Amino acid sequence: MVPTRHPDVHSPWRPWSDQILHVAVAYSNPVRWAARRILMNDFPDYMRVSANVALPRWRTRLRGQAV
Repeated sequence: MVPTRHPDVHSPWRPWSDQILHVAVAYSNPVRWAARRILMNDFPDYMRVSANVALPRWRTRLRGQAV
């Protein structure tokens, strides 16, 4: 039997792990579901604390206003 790794064991360092991941997100909520809006509003804070992630300046478009 081949031993398997426990799923909580982190993988070893990889050469690409020092690179920065640039994240862009598209958001659509045509039905105006509250849960979707809440998740989208929480997304930037969640991503900012992730390692090696860069978010562009977060822009919000309010109803009737141009960005």
